[in-house]
Amino acid sequence: MSKSSPWPQYAKTIPELFYEKGGAWTDETVFRHKKQGRWIDLSWREVRENVLAVASGLIAEGMQPEGIVAILSGNRPQWSYADLGSMSAGLINVPIYPTNTAEQVAYILEDSGSEMIFVEDQSQLEKILKVRERLPKLRRAIVIEPHAQADDFVTDMNALMERGRENMDPEAVEARWKSVDPEQVATLIYTSGTTGNPKGVMLCHRNMASNIVGAKDFLEIEPGYSDLQFLPMCHAFGRLEVYALMMYHAIVTFSESIEKLPENFKEVRPEIFVSVPRLLEKVHAKITAGVESGGTIKKLLFGWAISVGKEATRARMAGTKPPLSIRLQFGIADRLVFSKIKDALGGNIKILVYAAAPLAMEIQDFFAATGITALEGYGLTETSPGLTGNLPHDFRLGTVGKPWPDTEVKVAPDGEILAKGPQIMLGYWNNPEATAEAIEDGWFHTGDIGRIDDDGFVRITDRKKDLIITAGGKNVAPQPIELLMKMDEAIEQMAVIGDRKPYLVALIVPDFDWLEAFAKEKGLPTDRAALLTHPTVLAELKQRIEEINKGLAKYETIKRFALLESQFTVDNNMLTPTLKVRRKNVMRQYADLIESLYADNE
Repeated sequence: MSKSSPWPQYAKTIPELFYEKGGAWTDETVFRHKKQGRWIDLSWREVRENVLAVASGLIAEGMQPEGIVAILSGNRPQWSYADLGSMSAGLINVPIYPTNTAEQVAYILEDSGSEMIFVEDQSQLEKILKVRERLPKLRRAIVIEPHAQADDFVTDMNALMERGRENMDPEAVEARWKSVDPEQVATLIYTSGTTGNPKGVMLCHRNMASNIVGAKDFLEIEPGYSDLQFLPMCHAFGRLEVYALMMYHAIVTFSESIEKLPENFKEVRPEIFVSVPRLLEKVHAKITAGVESGGTIKKLLFGWAISVGKEATRARMAGTKPPLSIRLQFGIADRLVFSKIKDALGGNIKILVYAAAPLAMEIQDFFAATGITALEGYGLTETSPGLTGNLPHDFRLGTVGKPWPDTEVKVAPDGEILAKGPQIMLGYWNNPEATAEAIEDGWFHTGDIGRIDDDGFVRITDRKKDLIITAGGKNVAPQPIELLMKMDEAIEQMAVIGDRKPYLVALIVPDFDWLEAFAKEKGLPTDRAALLTHPTVLAELKQRIEEINKGLAKYETIKRFALLESQFTVDNNMLTPTLKVRRKNVMRQYADLIESLYADNE
């Protein structure tokens, strides 16, 4: 009997959805991946057999219902085998970012109480071996890549699956997953947070099933569509992407790497692409740089095409058909200009979705004008993750769309976005205090500041805890300023600083390709460290920043800045795995440099 739920329409488990769909499309392709230089198709039959083998192998290893298994790997079909196989055995799984350090992995394994872990290869196994003595509950590491080592602690996935096949009892596996309640914890996803230790978000099967249902409208998935999957499956958004495509008869095509995306786009020609803003920013920058380096005619043609595209977009957002003259001009613009942009994405993109961070309005306008509408969604790990989204037929640029089905969203008196719905987490693992703080009277506190317009579209303006309060008492949202500054070709990354200070300063990582070209043009030294403090470079950046400052309120302007030689990365702990700036870590790392920007100016 299912536990009581206010949303019985989502009373499904992930294994239930998987076996239901897999039985309907047995011989059709569900996964595609590259191996030894060629694309390999995997049918539902093959995937289901492998998932059953993993489930049976875990049961043979003695894993009991609601036992905990972790997954430490990059994207690949075997990630899904471990995910769906563990759930089929009635287990709870814990995805971990492969970029995490051994210490970060150890914290998650210890806090979750994981008994077994799937690791991608030897390098990931080394992390586990380094901290194994601190993890008395961890009794088995399963290496996904074929692995020669076999002892009481280490085996590989092939051996586990072979053991599963030898002990295969499909009825026993079925009994396991059929005994799982939709309200039972399905997965623990540890949120990175911008400070402190990560918290384990408890998502139940109903949470995730509700998002799968909502994604059908969000992505407008058609049978046979393919995507090019590169978002980390250990992140809730990337995982939802895979689940939704599987359950709606599409093909999950695993990209080789972010570096090979351009090549993979041309090979796969996907209809769907789910991205993060940074990648779209780079695509936009590359295209606009190409236009700027072209002749006058090329610039004029491009400008005309974009203006026509924007007219067409305005009509689409209003729910009307563009005037005939605009439709005719758009057809010409598409053939002469936009088709070349679309070719870079394979030439077949119908749906382009992004989330995790804002995208500058100029870039949203650009993609929409080309006929490739970049649809922004919004959510958090705690919301499974979908909370709101723009739809292909109902969107508004500059917003994160409307709430998903059966979801309520409201704005608290202090401007914080609150949400209630079937996707809201059960709570934080082993952390009732944090749970009580996050969920009050059924309303989840997102920590984001925003507003809702008269048509129901939600607009996010900043993170509540990321607000800077200056010494003059002004509340400043740093993210919009950073977004605006990063539109400049010279700026790759930046962090705005100024809490309890008289004015704002910025730490800037320049675009090093731009810096190299600028130095060559001006006849400057080629040494990077010397360039970062060279008066000519600093004067150029100052001029660019002052130009951007003209569009900001006086208290939002950047008064001083410094250039950094090292990028903010996940590895150096300056970015979260979802590429948000860990502002406090940046401030701690560069404390002396920041203080120098205020010296003699307090």
